[in-house]
Amino acid sequence: MAAESTPDLVRLAELSEARCLEARYAAAGDETREALGIAHTRIGGAVVGVLGQEPTGRWNQVVGLGIEEALTAEMLDEVIEFAHGAEGLVLRLAPGADPEGLLAHRGLTHQGASARFLAPGGFIAEAETGLHLEQITPDLGRHVARVVGEALGLPEDSPLARWYAEGLRAPGTTAYAAFDGWTIVAVASLFVDGDRAVLSGAATLPGERGRGAHSGLVARRIFDANALGVRWTIAAAGTRPDPALRNLRRLGLPESYERQNWLWRP
Repeated sequence: MAAESTPDLVRLAELSEARCLEARYAAAGDETREALGIAHTRIGGAVVGVLGQEPTGRWNQVVGLGIEEALTAEMLDEVIEFAHGAEGLVLRLAPGADPEGLLAHRGLTHQGASARFLAPGGFIAEAETGLHLEQITPDLGRHVARVVGEALGLPEDSPLARWYAEGLRAPGTTAYAAFDGWTIVAVASLFVDGDRAVLSGAATLPGERGRGAHSGLVARRIFDANALGVRWTIAAAGTRPDPALRNLRRLGLPESYERQNWLWRP
């Protein structure tokens, strides 16, 4: 379902996702922060997060650039300087955030896009799954880290998976799991930001995909967000062939806009 994309809707979605990301960086424990070299800041209203000890650079990102303040060459310089020493940085830009084409002029390369969905308060998503869906508490973080690690192909005891689990303790965050019996096979989280909510952090064990865990957790989180009185629930998926994108469209979430990804390499 296509939805109207206005500058106001884009702004609220981008700022809520930036706050969600900021909360996750801030929730990292001291051991994880040191192991990954986690650092984050705000530049021009955008959240810039870097994992200096993570060799791929895929987790280094900027969200909200050009939303609260107009993007300038000086602001872009400051963002890149903050990432100095990192393997790379992905700048995630909303429509209209770079009207002068500064990123391309600076030599950043376009790296695809992701779709943003904005479901209004009261929207109902219906999904069927034979799995049991529940809110969970952060003390199950070890089990959450196991699912995330396997889902992303990370080594056992990866600090990246541990970071995800620690993010469940961030203010405004509620964790969810899909259970097969007593075993957690998928996880996800809901971040509430005033009258908006962000669906984030979904991961399913490779051998358990196709059982409706992702769709079920999307529907459950939207239901709970509605119960909290949110006006908008924000969801996202990559625009390349992606099961998450297919699921969100099948559930009928209104598709609002695409965010473009730009990669900086040192």
